[in-house]
Amino acid sequence: MFGRNKSAVANPASTVNTSAATGTGSANAATSVIASGTVITGKITTTENLRLDGRIEGDLDCNKRVVMGQSGSMEGKLNTNDTSIKGSFTGDLSVKEVVQLHKTAVVSATLVADRLVVEEGAVFDGDIKIGQRNKQK
Repeated sequence: MFGRNKSAVANPASTVNTSAATGTGSANAATSVIASGTVITGKITTTENLRLDGRIEGDLDCNKRVVMGQSGSMEGKLNTNDTSIKGSFTGDLSVKEVVQLHKTAVVSATLVADRLVVEEGAVFDGDIKIGQRNKQK
């Protein structure tokens, strides 16, 4: 409409600049955003980065990075390449690379990851297996 190329128009509700959402500095990758006030129940699968400021009740499989903001929360199973948590998580957390728990994070989980970084003030309750993600069958 009005001479604009429709294929060049992105959906701003579902895609944002990755450098803004994840702090990685890469402007070429897409990031899906689950905004504050949004609740999703069920299974989510994505091949791109995901920013969670709302709530997920269910399973999330993400091939890249999951960034959970301070207002974000999840109850279920999270399987991802790497994650940064500032909100609350309850369930099973399986991460190929690194888990970062920031000072506002509240996590009750069975956590399996290659590496774990915990900022002073973060709360964790559960089981942790570090360096064993790729050893499990």
